[in-house]
Amino acid sequence: MHRCLSLPEVFQIILEKLDEADLPSPSYRSLGSSSHARLARTCRLFSDAALNMLWRNQYTMIALLKCFPAHLWEVTGLNDSSSAIGPADWERFLLYAARIKSITLGPNLLAHAADLPLDALEMINITRPAECILPNLRSLSWVTPDPAVLPFIRLFLCPGLSAISLMLEPTPAHGSLLLWLGSTAHSLREVTLSGTDFAMDSETHPATLDGITSFILTLDNIKTLSVPRLHPSAQRHLASLPTLRTLTIGDFSSAEPGSSHPHPYPHPSFPALSHLTLGGPRLGTKLAPVTSLLSRISPSALETFMFYDGLVPTSVAMGTFFAALHSSGAHLHLTQLTVCFTILPFDFVDPTGYRLTTAGLTPLLSFPCLQYVELGVRTGFEIDDPFCAAMAAAWPQLEHLDLNTDFSYDLAPPPTATAASLLAFATHCPRLTGLNLPLDMTRMPELPPRSLRPEQTALQVLGVLDSAVDSTARTARFLASLFPCLAQIDSAFGATEAGVVRRREWVAVEELVPVFVAVVLDEDRHWRAESRRLRDMIDKGTQV
Repeated sequence: MHRCLSLPEVFQIILEKLDEADLPSPSYRSLGSSSHARLARTCRLFSDAALNMLWRNQYTMIALLKCFPAHLWEVTGLNDSSSAIGPADWERFLLYAARIKSITLGPNLLAHAADLPLDALEMINITRPAECILPNLRSLSWVTPDPAVLPFIRLFLCPGLSAISLMLEPTPAHGSLLLWLGSTAHSLREVTLSGTDFAMDSETHPATLDGITSFILTLDNIKTLSVPRLHPSAQRHLASLPTLRTLTIGDFSSAEPGSSHPHPYPHPSFPALSHLTLGGPRLGTKLAPVTSLLSRISPSALETFMFYDGLVPTSVAMGTFFAALHSSGAHLHLTQLTVCFTILPFDFVDPTGYRLTTAGLTPLLSFPCLQYVELGVRTGFEIDDPFCAAMAAAWPQLEHLDLNTDFSYDLAPPPTATAASLLAFATHCPRLTGLNLPLDMTRMPELPPRSLRPEQTALQVLGVLDSAVDSTARTARFLASLFPCLAQIDSAFGATEAGVVRRREWVAVEELVPVFVAVVLDEDRHWRAESRRLRDMIDKGTQV
């Protein structure tokens, strides 16, 4: 055996690599990696470290239940107890339970059994030799919707727990759990609270919202927090924390109910915040509270900002929103921006005043470090070639740009940006791998001479939405000349007969691009050979 394998640090790196390569995702894991199991059986030197890695992350209770003597359980599709648990039956269970650092408890289709068998939990709860059955647990994910097993969560709430994820129901029991958790779990650094309908129903279940608020007010060293809804008092508490780096709020509201003036935030507010996500599915978050929050954030090191499923605001409101983001002072740090306005307001009639214009987008040009930009506006954009060129020049590190809109109900205007915009992105964004924006490809500029033409080799996916095409061959030649590595063109599914025709044309363009790439390569080889031949003739003094 090589001497390096006897070094714990080296062997730990090997185990980590095996953990990455053995299984494609955590959803496929039950007991753990088969490679770790084989290592544990190889020799005593490897056994302890391999067993620690094997048991470190668990995604079901089944492996732990198998540590009890076999006669305790009757396997009938569910794990049903057949006899009582005695003190001696705990020895093997505790040996392996101490190795578990992370566990996910909830519905597990791959376990072929109840993930949390109620009678087993009752017996474990009565006979457990210690308050917590997993003494070294650091991360708990409790995603079971069954209220019958909620009282047994205390079996897994250890003093050293640093990360917890809870699926909440809008019930007093869950509110009580949060109140108790806030008074005992002082080591928590990462908290995720979720629930299917909690955010929408929380007004009728104030106990759960009060529990969330009281719980958050006890978190003084939290680093990562995700909640479906947040009371203003909890928002102000979080704004004062010097440790909070990641914040996700599903349904965001900045003002007290019945108050037209939000309470002031401390200064500086959110001093360490680097990742902010607001909004969630089906909520229709209004833009004004979010704009107010951005205007009150201190100059920050915000790296990612995401706002999902907002009500489509007016063009003026969108401009105010991006101006507030500009005022947050994250110009040299922001790398990822996602803003999606997908839900139409009830009083929506005319889309004209609800489109994102160049004036509204102009504040974003002051963020030179942007790498990922996704802007979804259901009512469309009003941008032209000069502004696309300005975006390309302002974001030289750009890797992905998605300007998405909805063509299904004629909400978006016909695109005014042309193929000239692609020339700008090819010139200024060498790292761009994905691009999606509406274009008028019936107007196509002449390509620059070969010696002056940019050749962007990173772009692989081009989205054109419902863009029109003048000539499939000319379009394919244009794209092949600028983006020789382009492998995929995504177009919108046609909602009309004309849309179906446009989609067929883009399929033809996608098929022609590699043909023109091959032609360009052949031309390059030909002219390089001619250039070498001429140089050789000149070197020999031959009259050309």
